[in-house]
Parts: sequence; structure tokens; C-alpha cells
Amino acid sequence: MTDQSARINPLSCKRCKHRKVRCSRVMPICDRCRTHGLDCVYPERVKRKVTRTLTDRLSPVVGGPSTTDDALSTILERLQRVEKHCTALPSATKTQGSEEDVAATGVPSNVSSPAPSSAAGGLATSPWTSLATPSAAPELDTAAILKDAVDQVQRLRLQTIATAAITENVRVPPELCRAWIQNYFAHMQTEMFVSLINRKLIELIPDLLELPHVHLDPAILVVYYGILYHGCALSATFTGKDEGFEYVRLLYLCCLRSLPLWQREATGTTTDCIAAIFMCRTAAECFDEELSWRMYTYACEYAQKLNFHNLDAHTADVDPSLLDQTKLDADRKGFWELIQIDFFFRLLFNRPAALTANVNSWKVNLPWLSADAQPDMNAVPTAAFLISSRLTFIVSRFFQELDGPNRTEASMRPKTEDLCREIFQLYADWQLDGWIQRALNSDNKAEGWVMGDVALTGYTYVIFMLRKLSVLGADSPRPVSSDADVPASPLAVEASRNLLHIVHLLMAKNPYPESMCVLFGMFRLYVSYACLLNSVLRDPDVRSRAADVALIERVTEGMVTSARAERDFVPLIRAIRSLGVEVRKRFNEAGPNGGTPMTGVTLAT
Repeated sequence: MTDQSARINPLSCKRCKHRKVRCSRVMPICDRCRTHGLDCVYPERVKRKVTRTLTDRLSPVVGGPSTTDDALSTILERLQRVEKHCTALPSATKTQGSEEDVAATGVPSNVSSPAPSSAAGGLATSPWTSLATPSAAPELDTAAILKDAVDQVQRLRLQTIATAAITENVRVPPELCRAWIQNYFAHMQTEMFVSLINRKLIELIPDLLELPHVHLDPAILVVYYGILYHGCALSATFTGKDEGFEYVRLLYLCCLRSLPLWQREATGTTTDCIAAIFMCRTAAECFDEELSWRMYTYACEYAQKLNFHNLDAHTADVDPSLLDQTKLDADRKGFWELIQIDFFFRLLFNRPAALTANVNSWKVNLPWLSADAQPDMNAVPTAAFLISSRLTFIVSRFFQELDGPNRTEASMRPKTEDLCREIFQLYADWQLDGWIQRALNSDNKAEGWVMGDVALTGYTYVIFMLRKLSVLGADSPRPVSSDADVPASPLAVEASRNLLHIVHLLMAKNPYPESMCVLFGMFRLYVSYACLLNSVLRDPDVRSRAADVALIERVTEGMVTSARAERDFVPLIRAIRSLGVEVRKRFNEAGPNGGTPMTGVTLAT
């Protein structure tokens, strides 16, 4: 027990503190140390340092003022003495650089100027003048501005669709569905996979969906809603009614809602392949690149499982009378559709080859070459298919050269430019612009879109093939071009000019937001737009580009009209208008008679 009369230390001993046990703190030895026979050492208590106040610190100096007011008075007296000492100093002499010299020249007079440079034509150069002279305005990065705006539009569109797909109630009248089905099959005969679809079954689905106990194949539903989507878009385009485009958005929601069940039950049938192709196109037109690519990979997987790439491997050994030529030719059309989509993704979206990596192993003929019926050479479907096939072979040759072992920009550029000229010559031989004009002026606007699609595809191929050349010097085995790589080649500028002309024709007849989605989502129109803008802005003689400036103005006005009442397109329209203001500024500054704007061209504001 602790003796009550013993002294108690305020601190625990060092041994108890180290072992973190309770100490009795009895002096001179605690109970634990006494029990174990150990030396007990107590730490010395350090007294806290007392902080001196301002008054205490000033007291020895000034005689010890006792209040805070006295201390502040002392500080004020010291400041006054310092100010009096500073004002008594002599003024700066002339040799030290007077205020007048600095105000007049901006440089103190005691700083010597460097000697004039004779290398620059006798003009004196100085580091001061280089700092005083404002630097030139940075070059406008039109591609980055437009790409950022398009990315914002894409995010807004996908957010809107994702929210609506979960919360919005969709009810489509059956009578409208029947009209859209008829509209699709009447105007979309050029689609290569339409012949693979059971039209009678599609026409029965609006009534079958009204029955409570009928279960439809999810793949059929995806195809059905895809047909309704395109048929409704065509109908709204013809009539120009806004409620038609509202149904277009709702039908895309139906496509999205039918995807999960189809993906769980898909087994790789022909219907599954068709459904994947439909969703690939529909998603691409709705600004959903990732979903479009995923659907395309499914379509390629199903096509290879169905042996589409070996359709004609054994036809020579089989009696032609035993073959269903109509079905065989329809399968060929579907396979060549996949080939065109594959090249499109590889070139425009830097995707890997999903189907065209092993071209040498294909054993499939072109459609219509083995069919009994001869095609009508004056029909739009025939012309579109033949031109698209030629484009496919041209791009195939480009990728064969690009994937070669000794590819360099110096060796690839002349070959690529020859391929681009071949595309221009192909369109000139077919007089493609005349086809588009006649189709748009006729009652069948769908044919105008079909031929316009062919023209846009070819000109886009030209721009993106030339853009691929800019990354050939990279160390990566599969170089990827970026959106900043806008080609400055005259061929790219000519292709951009022709492409924007086609865009103006299409948007003049179809000024709707869906047109903007197709042009910017599928064809990446901002790259072509930036290519022509850069060419105009970098031209030292902007006055000679009056026609291009007028074309940019017309396309800009068409975009503003098409995107009206669509909040998702606000970032893109704002960017396009800002670039239009810059073009007008450069154009007016380069005008004759000291900056007078040229007549005959009115730029959009």
C-alpha cells in the first residue's frame, strides 16, 4: 500500500511511462519499481515559457510604457522619424534615369540600347521592342473547336435518349406503323438486306403486338422497330411535320428497349445478322458510335457463322438448277454491305478490321453477277450499288498499301492521290451530281438520299485517306489519326468543297435535326467543314475564295435552320457561328480599297 504521508510526483516515472502502465508516482520510488526491485527515475518538469506582451517587450527600450496605447504611440513616433529621413534624401540624378526619360521611352536612360543589326536590312532590333510589340494572333484551330462542339452534342443526345429510354412511355398507333412499313419498302429498295426480310411477317406485327398472349422473336422485334424508324423518318421528311420526327425518337427508344432480350436469346441466325445490321445503321444515325460498332461486330460474327464469306466456294460443283439463286444473291448483297461498313469504320473511326482482315480467304462473288435477271442500268439502285462497289475496291487497295511492310508517307502519298483522283473520275463518269439533282427534284426524295449517301461516302473517303498519311511516321504498328490531322492537300480541299455542296443540296430539301445527326454522326462532317475553313483562313488572298466563302455561308445557314428548336445542338451551332464571324472578319479585312467588304457575298452572323 502507498504511504499516505509520502510525496506524490506530478509526473509518472520513466519506466511506467515507457510500458504505458499506471504509475503510483510515489517519491522517491513508485510501487511497481519497488515491487520489481528496479530503479525508479522521474523526469524533470520543464517550466513553460511565459510569453511577453508587446508592452513588456517595448518597456526596456522606451522606458517601460505600462499601457498598450503608449506602445502604439512609440511605434508611430518611429514611423514618423523614418518618413522624415526618407524625404530628406537627395532626388535621383539624370544618370540614374529620370522619370521624364522613362515616361517618354519606356526604358531608363542608363540602359544602353544594343547596336543596330545589319543582317535585318539595317533595322535596329532590341529586346525591349520585342517585348513591346504584340505577338501575332494564334492560328484558329477550327478542327478542335468543331470536334469539341460535336462531342458536347453527342453527350447531350445520349443523355437525353438514356433518360427517355427508362422513364418515357411509348405508344405508337398501329395505323401509323402500317403506313411506315409501306413507306419503307416502297422507298428503300436499294438496301442490300431488304430481300432477306420476310415482308409479310413485318406487316402482321402491328396487329400481333395488340394480342396479349403472342410472343415474338426479339430479333424480329429489332428488325421491325428498325424498319419503322427508317420508314417514319422518310415519311416525316416528305411531309415536313414535326410530330413525325417525334415518333422517330420514340421508335429509336423502342429499338433500345428490345436490345437486351435479343442479345440474351441471339443464336447467330440470319435474322440475328439482319437485326445487328439494322441496329448498326440506326445507332450510327443517332450519334451512338459505340453501340453502332458493337452491333457491327455482332453482325460480322453472325455472318461468318452463316458462312457468308464462302457463299461461292462450291457453286461450281453444284448443278445451278439446284441452287436458289435469289436467296444466294440476297446473301451476297448482305455480305458486301458488311464489307462496306467495315471499311467505313476502319477509315473514319479508326476501328480495327472486323471482317476485311482476311480478304484473300473470301470466296464470294458480287451480287447480280450470277443472278438470272439483268438489272436496269438506268435505275437508282443499280447505279448506287455499282458506284459503291467501285468505292469498296478503291478503299480495299488503299488498306492493302497501308498495311504493307514498307509503308512510308513518301511512298504512300502518290498512290493515295491516284486513288483519290480515281474517285473523282468515277463520279464524273457517272455524272453523280446530276443524279442527285434529279432525285431531289422528283417526288422520291429517298433516291436523293441514296445517291447523296454514295457521294458523301466517296468524298469522305478522299479526305480520310489523305488524313491517314499524316500518321505514317509514328512508331505505333497501327497508327491512329486524330481529329487535329486535317489534311491541307488540294485534293482534300476539293473533296471538302464538293461534299459541302452535296450537304447544302440535301439539307435544303431536308432541314431537320435528323439530317444533322446523320451528317455529323456518320460522315463526321466537321472534318470536311474544318478542312475548307482552314483552306480559306490560311489563304493569303482571301478575296479569291469568294465562292468558297459563299458555300460556307449557305451550309451554315442550312445547319442553323435544321437544328432549330433542338437544344442539344446549341454548342455546335454556337461554334459554327463563331467560325463564320471569323471568316467574315478575315474576308472584310482582305477586301479591296482598304478593307472594304467585297460585294456579292453575304456571310451568316
